[in-house]
Amino acid sequence: MTGDTLPIAVFNALYEDRALSSLLPDQFEMDGIIFAVAASPEIPMPEQWMPWVIRNSANRLVNHQVNELADCLMNGLRGHLQWMRDDKVALPNPCVFIEGQVELPNSLAHWLNGLLIGHKHLEPVWKNAWERCAKLEQKRKKSSPVLKRQRTDWLDV
Repeated sequence: MTGDTLPIAVFNALYEDRALSSLLPDQFEMDGIIFAVAASPEIPMPEQWMPWVIRNSANRLVNHQVNELADCLMNGLRGHLQWMRDDKVALPNPCVFIEGQVELPNSLAHWLNGLLIGHKHLEPVWKNAWERCAKLEQKRKKSSPVLKRQRTDWLDV
């Protein structure tokens, strides 16, 4: 993936394969889920988050299909992480809301739905991170010296 290629582009091959695409949600929804994983304070292991994007596990896949699916999903995650490191927005182009539009574009609605699905799974991770942050802040406040008021009675104002 090049620096300007959106992470969602790595999924194109998955959606061209009928067996694989039947297992997956809408491409924009999947990208939203993987974005949520990448944005998490603690990224879960692949075996935890990959099942979140697989919809129909009753289908039997052969090893090369499993590997292709896992590689694409990991490349999508790496892509999002790289875009975040580069301080870029990786929202797919069709997922744009233009002021004055009456409805959200379907692509944006699917992407946001995926983001919410991912965040729902990661809610305990976020809660834990916020709690740790609050404890660190309390600890920092307790350990920092209290600045005493300086005497200003020597000033003749």
